[in-house]
Amino acid sequence: MKTSKKDDPQTPTPEDISPEIPQKGVPPSIKPISDEKSTLSGINLDEFKARALDPRKLTKKRILTVPVGKPHPLKQNFFRTHPDLEFPAYILFWDEDGTSYLIHPDVVDLVPNQVKFKMLYPGIYTSGTVFLTAVVQPDSEGKWNNWHESLSLAVNVSRKKWVRLEADMTAQSYNVIEAEADFGEPDWPELTMQQYLDKAFKTTQIKDENHPKIKELYGKE
Repeated sequence: MKTSKKDDPQTPTPEDISPEIPQKGVPPSIKPISDEKSTLSGINLDEFKARALDPRKLTKKRILTVPVGKPHPLKQNFFRTHPDLEFPAYILFWDEDGTSYLIHPDVVDLVPNQVKFKMLYPGIYTSGTVFLTAVVQPDSEGKWNNWHESLSLAVNVSRKKWVRLEADMTAQSYNVIEAEADFGEPDWPELTMQQYLDKAFKTTQIKDENHPKIKELYGKE
């Protein structure tokens, strides 16, 4: 006796099949995402989500050289001077290439007219660049020209405030312009005065009369 498909209990009939009712806005073939925390291969996505990075924690600036001179009197160059560090030195400034040489005291008598007694102060711009300000000190008679004296005053002010220099050609001196913006405290590098000098005068130290610059001043080969 033959059994029809309708009578076969293992064969579903069209009446037995319930149509899939899609959720609103979701195609029938796609299952909705559960309300549980989304993960990818077992990774917690919230835990690994990118956040804003602090560049100060990513890199550490390594200072290789330190320029010597005075702060550039430009509008954007606000600077501070280290509140504690300073060093008295004899400096020979070579006009041809603008290089400052650190002179040993025993050599000063060989070139007294070319050497200046200066005070060296570590400084820093708002950009984080460091330098040494070299301020000519009064001569043996206590004389000081306006440029040198006003630069010394600017250094004293900049120990506590962000300032920039403005050259006053009429008065033959510098004006000190204090910043109105709050730049915060300077991020000083961890350098001693010894290290500042090592980096500033790495190849420009004159210790005796055999140095090429001393020979050149005396017309020697």
